[in-house]
Amino acid sequence: MASNEVLARVAEVASFDLLDFMRVDQDGGCKVNLKLVKRLGLGHLIKRLRINKDGTQDIELEPKAPALVKLGEHYNLWKGEKQPQVTLVDVAKHLRARYEELRRTGECGEPLEDLP
Repeated sequence: MASNEVLARVAEVASFDLLDFMRVDQDGGCKVNLKLVKRLGLGHLIKRLRINKDGTQDIELEPKAPALVKLGEHYNLWKGEKQPQVTLVDVAKHLRARYEELRRTGECGEPLEDLP
């Protein structure tokens, strides 16, 4: 398994919400659509599944806390190192500057209209 796939699976464990696969009936009971979980390839997120004698399901998911800790370690969140953050404003400023540069050099052709 490649390292990016490992990271993606840890992120899936940390963010998986079983409520996305549940349907609640009028009596307050619920059913989990395990076929959908399987079809989406998310079965690895279920740690244990037990069908009781009365037909009810006990489902235990892989714990989120260890996955969140691993993600935090990967992104150096616990060492006080701040990850670089790029905002949409920064992206817009960069794109505007690049656009103006291309207009000055004549590489972008005639503009259809001015940017706001």
